[in-house]
Amino acid sequence: MRRLLTSIALLLAGTGCATNLSTLQSAETLKPMQVRPAIGGGIYLPVGQVQETKALADEEAANLQAVQDGTGGTPPDAATQRRIIELAASLAVLTPAPVAQGGLRLGLAEGFDVGFAWSTSSWRIDGKLRLRGGEGKGVHVALLAGYELYTFDVRLFELDQYLQQDISMIFDYVSLDSPQRHDFDLRLLLSGKIAKLFVPYAALEYRVGIYSLPLTLTYTLPPPAAPFVHEEDLKGTLHYGGVMGGLAFGPKMVRLYVEVHAGYAYAPSTVYGEAAELGGLAVFPAAGLALTLF
Repeated sequence: MRRLLTSIALLLAGTGCATNLSTLQSAETLKPMQVRPAIGGGIYLPVGQVQETKALADEEAANLQAVQDGTGGTPPDAATQRRIIELAASLAVLTPAPVAQGGLRLGLAEGFDVGFAWSTSSWRIDGKLRLRGGEGKGVHVALLAGYELYTFDVRLFELDQYLQQDISMIFDYVSLDSPQRHDFDLRLLLSGKIAKLFVPYAALEYRVGIYSLPLTLTYTLPPPAAPFVHEEDLKGTLHYGGVMGGLAFGPKMVRLYVEVHAGYAYAPSTVYGEAAELGGLAVFPAAGLALTLF
């Protein structure tokens, strides 16, 4: 059966939280009262979580299928139950999913602009301060600081299609009741210009997020065994550190952006009274189009 990841997908459909790392901007700042709308999208790929999911399926699929069919097997022990909950929480904190976004930036002063963005996972506001460079200068350095409120409304990929294996049922039902996450991020942006049309850019990135995941795990065993129900209120702080490389093409008025983010998310928590790590390696490729008006 392909039920483990399908169940997670159904659980988190409408409640997932794919981190939106894309900037779709270089270190250049807008002139006062310039407006810059942008649209784009990306894919969040938590490499560590996908690997752990496959490992769990490899270990438990045959045994749990036998339990569900009543043909033998051993009911999941406490250690396996803990791994199931930890995996579900990990995928809720860092959900593998596509992210679409739209945003608007406004120049407020020379060397300073602000932005507002919506994505399928969050709302975001930020400000960018130019530290080096200016009109007509090739190298720019800027500091970007932002706040992101997650809406938990993106959908998971059908991960079982990518793992290409049947996965036995581990969850009958897993629910998240009013999950929350707030992120603050800081990025040091660097950009240059080649032949007036190419703008390579890069960034060092750090973000800290505060999350709360009230999670209930429920699964049934063949009669006469009673259903198993376990509740966890997982709370903690996520730290993400990474790098980004990108390239913008076109005149300043109309530019196409392509970028790739890579880093590590550290999200310690407690599951079944024991320390747990919900983070892992992450990759986020993104692309978008931006216009500069006025």
